[in-house]
Amino acid sequence: MPYAVHLFFDENTETKINQIWKKLADTGIAPYLHQSANRPHITLAVYQQLDPAACQTLLRSIAAEQPPLPLSFQYIGIFPTPGAVFAGPTVADTLLNLHRRTHETLQPISADPTPYYVPGQWVPHCTLAMELTPELLTPAVEISLELSLPLEGKITEIGCTEQPPVKHLFGFELGSG
Repeated sequence: MPYAVHLFFDENTETKINQIWKKLADTGIAPYLHQSANRPHITLAVYQQLDPAACQTLLRSIAAEQPPLPLSFQYIGIFPTPGAVFAGPTVADTLLNLHRRTHETLQPISADPTPYYVPGQWVPHCTLAMELTPELLTPAVEISLELSLPLEGKITEIGCTEQPPVKHLFGFELGSG
């Protein structure tokens, strides 16, 4: 069962993204994210194998040392395969450093990382719609453009989920140490 490590946002940023998720669901274009147990997030890593208890200890340590990070979503992007629309943040060194440190820290307790999320290949993003057919990409982008950009916020939490279905295992506020 895959595990994912995510970064979560301040309440205002989460609310604005949830509004887009709801509209995409209400129109029938992309209901999954709104109807699932997901929270708006940026995924740092996905592993096919992970020791959840050890991960909890290690993420708690990362959170204690990492203050909240400023976040600025600047654009709407598309991954054409398998059909996803996302909000793209400014890629700051602090975000890249947290990503790399998380992978290095979890490497001894994880296996089979999804290549899209490893350092050097990762495209930071917050998915707005996924599993879209080519015909649904345009209407999904049109709704996603209702997200007022730039969207300024903060990354305030790091956590871990198990899926499918999405189940939040644990999370820690950044700067909690």
